[in-house]
Amino acid sequence: MRNILKKSATLLIVTILTAGLFSSCKKDEETTTTTYNVEGLWTGTYNVKGDAGIGNQPFVLTVKKDGSVLVETKFFAEYQVAKGTWTLTGDQFTCTYNYIYGAGASTNTIQSATATFSKSAGTLTNATWVNVNPATGQNGALVLTKVN
Repeated sequence: MRNILKKSATLLIVTILTAGLFSSCKKDEETTTTTYNVEGLWTGTYNVKGDAGIGNQPFVLTVKKDGSVLVETKFFAEYQVAKGTWTLTGDQFTCTYNYIYGAGASTNTIQSATATFSKSAGTLTNATWVNVNPATGQNGALVLTKVN
């Protein structure tokens, strides 16, 4: 009887140790999801739809945490600066800005830009701009890459 109890106890201990060994060797899989913010410095280009002669012009967009934006562009050799505000609703990024420095005709021009923002990739895609005031119908595409 004693031998049976000894063998049963030994078998139980070996089983518990073996189960513990295998469960402790199992590697826990942790997935880390990176979420990006839209705030930061974006650089790229803009074009004017229907006016191939303008080509791609430089476009810099600074998206600030306080809800403001700063836009720096060139229209040919003319440096232009605009400031405004932005919102992000779901994945829809929208900003409206007023040119405060640049060519006489574009000063006080208000434009609006929209894009799709991916929090998982940190990208702005399908970006477009349009003149709001004066409503000239001018519009075009933006291509932007986040710098920081």
